[in-house]
Amino acid sequence: DDEIQTAVDLTAEDGTATVDDGEYDESVTVDVDGLTLEGAQAGEDARDRTDADESEITGTDDLRTGDEAIRVAADGVTIDGFEISPGGITLSETGNDDVDDVTIRNTIFSETELIGAIYPFESGSQVYETITIEQNVFEDTDDNAFYSEANIETLEFTDNDAENLGNSLVVLVGDDVEYTDIEIANNDVVGTVSHGVNLGGGGEEPGTYSGLDISENEFAEIGD
Repeated sequence: DDEIQTAVDLTAEDGTATVDDGEYDESVTVDVDGLTLEGAQAGEDARDRTDADESEITGTDDLRTGDEAIRVAADGVTIDGFEISPGGITLSETGNDDVDDVTIRNTIFSETELIGAIYPFESGSQVYETITIEQNVFEDTDDNAFYSEANIETLEFTDNDAENLGNSLVVLVGDDVEYTDIEIANNDVVGTVSHGVNLGGGGEEPGTYSGLDISENEFAEIGD
């Protein structure tokens, strides 16, 4: 049974859907504007959690991206307090509607198989206005923690921990893709196969960047 999807479908705009601890083998589409989806550890910094009772979503296969645990397809959505393994979170428009003002916090991503544990899906000229990624943990991923080939006006990727990444912490690339007001700060990273932050290396096409702030990060064992 798709228990989380049912809860989302029954929640009104700007409402909150809460998820008990346990394992959920499903893929959830959040297409309700302003919805907050709260796991058992909502409000609890993922970097400080050990042996907690988690709401774990495994995800199911998606033909575009791979294992997808949550697809955000609405404005003003907040995802808070989950464990996601091996799926990831994608951002993707429905029809001609953009997906803006998305927050993902206090979530553990483990053994993620997507190209990005968090992946704003590129679709034509779509622009993601604001994406906030904070107080998450990324560990033992097949690829990147965050991967984008899509236009982003504001990205705040701050106060996250990462360990043993299959590629890079953050990848912002793409020919004719614009990134403005980008903050990647106060992240603690130990162990990546490739880069800490990739803005066009390793054969990737660089985008156009302005308002770029990469500061106060701690990187160790990068490219090992």
